[in-house]
Amino acid sequence: MKQILPGILRLQVVDCSLLPPNVSLKSKANLPISVLADTTEISFVGSPKCEYNIKNDNNSTSEKTILEFLTDEYFPFDEQNVAFIISCASGKSYLIGARESPFPVVNVKEIIGPPSGDSAGFQIEISWVSIKSLIPLILSLVAQMLPLAKKVILWQKNSTLNSKDMLADTTSTPIM
Repeated sequence: MKQILPGILRLQVVDCSLLPPNVSLKSKANLPISVLADTTEISFVGSPKCEYNIKNDNNSTSEKTILEFLTDEYFPFDEQNVAFIISCASGKSYLIGARESPFPVVNVKEIIGPPSGDSAGFQIEISWVSIKSLIPLILSLVAQMLPLAKKVILWQKNSTLNSKDMLADTTSTPIM
């Protein structure tokens, strides 16, 4: 079975050693997974493409996820053990990678546009095979409460906001 993940809005990279242990097994058992580590934003050009394949293999299943995108910045993560976080237009986030090997394979190709003026850049392809290779993430409670916490601190400092003003704008999108 092949599925394509539409509407990728954000890509982030995180060091695999900072991930919780056994995320593939936990996700296969439908346990919630969150990444509470520093991430680095990856800029991209155009629309990234993420394909997700499930194959039956000797009475078990294996999954393969391939993420492809173009970037106009140098991509320094091709020789490191890194995982990738994908955020979609639906508000859902997914993890590609785990703390344990095998790690995602990163292929970087330098592309040069035609002489007519297209820019040069890098074509990135990330592939990962695991028992669960596209891991749904939950947003941490801390990330969801951050906008409210900032308002509480501000309110304590100058005590000019009333409680209705403080709670009025808590619909900000959490960062993940």
